[in-house]
Amino acid sequence: MDDFYAARDNTMPSLPWPSIAPPFTAALLLGMIESFGTYLFPQYPGIFFLLALAVILLVKPSGIMGKEQTA
Repeated sequence: MDDFYAARDNTMPSLPWPSIAPPFTAALLLGMIESFGTYLFPQYPGIFFLLALAVILLVKPSGIMGKEQTA
């Protein structure tokens, strides 16, 4: 019944587990980066995860889906 009213009011219902989406997205992205990097350069299997993690945290310290903090 709640979904009917949400669709009628043009609002999106909340996710059942909102805290699962960010870590799942991060794990999927980092796994794909590591797999692709290992495929291209098999002599350096573990470095791509660490490089991707370092770049993400340097570019966006709050994380991939983190919220911006206001002072």
